[in-house]
Amino acid sequence: MSTERRIFCIIHTDLIAVSKQDLRPNILHLLAAQCANLLYKGIEEGA
Repeated sequence: MSTERRIFCIIHTDLIAVSKQDLRPNILHLLAAQCANLLYKGIEEGA
């Protein structure tokens, strides 16, 4: 597993943990998750 992928997994796991603690819909969690997904796609494509 590449370093970038490991970092992404850590970020993603943290986001899931935070989301589960706070059951209220939180736009910041959604935006952060979306940013992490875009970052991951960029890494996968070698950008």
